[in-house]
Amino acid sequence: MAFDYEDIDGSLQHVVSELTRLDAGDGQAIDFITRKDVNAFCTLLGFKGWAGLDMEAIVETSVPDYGPKVVNAEQAQKILQILKTELARPNGLFKTVNGNMLNDFLPANSAPFNDAPCLGHFWEFQYALAVELEHGKTRGTNVTNNHPVLTGMVAMAHLTEDTLYYARLWVMEGEGECFNALREGKSSDARLADLLRGLNRAKAYLAKRMVEKASDLLLPA
Repeated sequence: MAFDYEDIDGSLQHVVSELTRLDAGDGQAIDFITRKDVNAFCTLLGFKGWAGLDMEAIVETSVPDYGPKVVNAEQAQKILQILKTELARPNGLFKTVNGNMLNDFLPANSAPFNDAPCLGHFWEFQYALAVELEHGKTRGTNVTNNHPVLTGMVAMAHLTEDTLYYARLWVMEGEGECFNALREGKSSDARLADLLRGLNRAKAYLAKRMVEKASDLLLPA
């Protein structure tokens, strides 16, 4: 029987319930990633349906433009809030994961979440969502159908490895772009200079984040 998407909390709990049963090993038809269901969920969040869209139709240039495309701030904020809400549930879907994995992206002036400070790097979460849309329709290995919550959960899976995962990924992607441009030998000097500026920006950002994480380290002046 099709689920009736009437309110966001009930719809989220439907998704969580289905995933919990799947995780428990129960036979389960995951109906919430059909195009109709994904788009109904997106409508509840107040934005256009993502299912069936190429990721380029979802992502946008950030303001200021740091280089990588990102998910719209308003949309990313709603997804972040959903994940935070579920992360806060003692017996929720994420009860076994690091309860602070989203703190780096929550507003720096907000109260501590799960007894840890929030750092305010929201742009990084927007970037993370844009990256993980590659697990949707675009790359030919569609496992999420661009479902906003599943896309966010893919990001969370990587954040369990390292909360700096996406800051490091930005550097890695920049290095790859520079290497490929040099290997192909077809890029203009201006294009190469632009790629190097982007790589330097990513490296500077990662360095800032690493210092933030290891502020107790003894470093030379």
